[in-house]
Amino acid sequence: MKKEIFTGLGILIILAVIILFGFDGITGNVVKEISTQRNLETDNLEIEGMTCQSCALGVEYELKQVNGVADAKINYQDRTRTVTFDPIIVDAETIAKASTVYPAKVVSVGK
Repeated sequence: MKKEIFTGLGILIILAVIILFGFDGITGNVVKEISTQRNLETDNLEIEGMTCQSCALGVEYELKQVNGVADAKINYQDRTRTVTFDPIIVDAETIAKASTVYPAKVVSVGK
């Protein structure tokens, strides 16, 4: 019961941040900076504890806030969890640590 309450509060906090800052208010400049880079890397993550697609959206939002992340796709149903980023700006481990509600770790690295 306490875990569900904590999860629900975490999602509400994330949604409040989205409402306060807007969808591109935090990441607009970062995305522009990354789009000029040619050597983006795509890594797969393992994320523990998610129970629904709303959980996945919250994690996806958190990962997209990291400076250097071009895109994050977290899908609960088909278990895809990828993040595309500029390795000159940020490393995969730092991105995984950005998931504050659910623990994440890097499971594979690719180009």
